[in-house]
This record gives sequence, structure tokens and C-alpha cells, in this order.
Amino acid sequence: MSANLIMGGKPHIAVSADPAAGAEASITVPEGATWLVVSATIVCAQGATQTPWPYLAVEDADGTQLVAFPGASDDMDASVTSSFTWAPGLPTTAAAALTVNTAPIPPTLLLKGGMKVETATDGIGANTNYGPLTLWVIAL
Repeated sequence: MSANLIMGGKPHIAVSADPAAGAEASITVPEGATWLVVSATIVCAQGATQTPWPYLAVEDADGTQLVAFPGASDDMDASVTSSFTWAPGLPTTAAAALTVNTAPIPPTLLLKGGMKVETATDGIGANTNYGPLTLWVIAL
């Protein structure tokens, strides 16, 4: 059975712009849309100085942060490039020198039009360089 029939919606991939070094990545839900988040993925290349700790955050349409999910149980080591994936049921990894990290999000993470999904990073600096944020969602 297709995801369209199971969820009553249409699978959709949303990809952010590639942010400059030292900046966060974000995706805004289009007005009038409702998305169920299936997963989120991003790659972070860290230079020689900072030890960032990536979070996946959700803001309402007014810019108020509603929730933030850590991408690992600890910060990244300097001079490491790591991927971070959030999805329901995933175990939380420990970051540090790991190059692949996972963390859970709720299975019912619903977003309305105007809401924003973004990285929110403790310890971000000029040498912290994210690639594009990718969301797999069900558009309801």
C-alpha cells in the first residue's frame, strides 16, 4: 500500500538552500500546507576550532521556538564531518568523532504553513559549515 493511501497525503521532499559557513539551515512550510515530518537529514563539516552540537528546531509563524531535538547526545569533535538524521524510533548516537549520527523525533510532528524547521546549534562558529537541510514529509 502506498504512503499516499496510508497517510492520506502525498510524500514530498523539501530541501533548504545551502547556508554559508557559520549559518543555520532552515525550511519554511508553505502557507496553507500541513506537513507530517517523516525524517530530517543534514551534513555538518566542522573545522579545527568549534565543537558544535546540532539540534533540529521548530518555530511557529511568529518565530517562537516551540521545540528542539538534539542530533546526538553530545557535541561534535573539531575537524569532523558528520551527517545527522532525525526520524521516529531512531536511537540517539553520541556525536564526538562519529561521522553518522541519528536521533528520534515524535511520530506525529505536524507542521502548519508558516512554521519553520531549522538547525539550532550550540557552539556554532565561523568554521561550522552545514550543507542543505533535507526534510522527507507527508503533505496532508
